[in-house]
Amino acid sequence: METINEAKNNRPENKTSKPDASPKSSQTPHSRIFKIVVTLLAELILLIGVFSLGMNVGFKKAGFTYDWSQNYSNNFGGRLTPIQAPPNSQLFNAHGLDGTILTIDKGSIILKDEDGNEKTVDVSAQTTIRQNFKNITAADLKTGEEIVVIGEPNPRGQIEAKLIRALN
Repeated sequence: METINEAKNNRPENKTSKPDASPKSSQTPHSRIFKIVVTLLAELILLIGVFSLGMNVGFKKAGFTYDWSQNYSNNFGGRLTPIQAPPNSQLFNAHGLDGTILTIDKGSIILKDEDGNEKTVDVSAQTTIRQNFKNITAADLKTGEEIVVIGEPNPRGQIEAKLIRALN
């Protein structure tokens, strides 16, 4: 026989459907925000990783370029001797010339170019004179020495030397 409690529970009026206590979607507003934050953090970490990788590659390339430039002469069999006169040198414009010193006077030098023409070069206190990697004076130049002169022409048809480079 049924007990009284069982009979009450079996009555049709007591069998009402109760709404499901669990929500239809498994996400709450808090878990959606959490996923967004985690996604943004993951993207930020990826972005920082790519940036640091690019920085490392850049530093490696810069280091390689610096080392290459420091050893440039060795990389191409380098010049072990001082700078020599260029062969058949037609490289200089009207404001420069090269040739062999014929005479040295106070304040001027007479050069003979490869065509046999004689040209006069004015030398002043502002003229820089270099041989190899050192500054020298006009008194250090000798007849027969090969030089290159860079300067400006004056009204007398001479070159006012700004730079003289001794090649011997």
